[in-house]
Amino acid sequence: MSTANLINEMQGGSANDVRNYDFQQAGRLNETHMQALTSLHEALVRNLASAFSNALRTGFELKLAAIEELTFAQLSSQIPATAYIVSMLFQPQHTLGGIQIDSSLVFPILDLMLGGPGDAHVPDRGLTEIEDHLMQDVIQLICSELERTWKSLDVSVSAGERQKPANLAKLVHPQEKVLVLRLAGKLPHSEGGLNIFFPAGTAAAILRKLLKSVPAASPRPAAPSAGQRIQERLLECTCGVDLAIPGIKVSLSELLHLEPGKLLDLGIPVSTPALLSLEGHEWFESFPVRAGSLRAAKLGTRARRRSQNG
Repeated sequence: MSTANLINEMQGGSANDVRNYDFQQAGRLNETHMQALTSLHEALVRNLASAFSNALRTGFELKLAAIEELTFAQLSSQIPATAYIVSMLFQPQHTLGGIQIDSSLVFPILDLMLGGPGDAHVPDRGLTEIEDHLMQDVIQLICSELERTWKSLDVSVSAGERQKPANLAKLVHPQEKVLVLRLAGKLPHSEGGLNIFFPAGTAAAILRKLLKSVPAASPRPAAPSAGQRIQERLLECTCGVDLAIPGIKVSLSELLHLEPGKLLDLGIPVSTPALLSLEGHEWFESFPVRAGSLRAAKLGTRARRRSQNG
């Protein structure tokens, strides 16, 4: 198989549909991929917000702020040193990802879980053993909702161990691409970020099954242009139509002696066609005929159009 055939078979095209390949775009998510991932994870966000609200017995707003693709080194440089991070294992890909929650959300969540009002104050310390144990329940809740979202895609999720920001390089190779779901959380007295990240390989496996399960959408018809809209409006208008034979000359004396039953010789052969005119412009040579009980014109050849002046 030729290279052109192989590339087009992979892309779903024909052997004659050959395009330049941009190696800088290799592996990058396109607009279709992003739309599919956004639609999938908007359901995750709604389920997570409901689960958190029930568990914390208070309103918890959550929205999908962005989906980004970047290297793990770039992501690591953006994670605050005080962030709470736990690894995740994805099967059957055997890949690692993680959950990162800002301290501005962690401590208010813990305060609510311990019966407090969800104070926005963030203490300058690490988590106690009890707090760490409670946060495992929070991570498990996130993993459960994530696995529920990915269930139809045959991807399972399990929580791993807590990770320190300084040791993140051991979790994922710095130059490996990861997909980041950036969620923005808001409690009554605080707000912060909750990010879920996983390798691009896992994202590719999800996309392959996701796109196969979604029927191809019919292309949306383009919105009519201003000119098209004017044409559509004009089709509803009416115009004057005349069927006549121009150039006939009859003497005035013959016209003065006209009376019912008398024949008027127009001086032209019977086979001479009339001209069908629209608003004074000649369009077709035509012959007067009958269509049922109505008069009609049988169109012939196209006439040379000329204005009918006065």
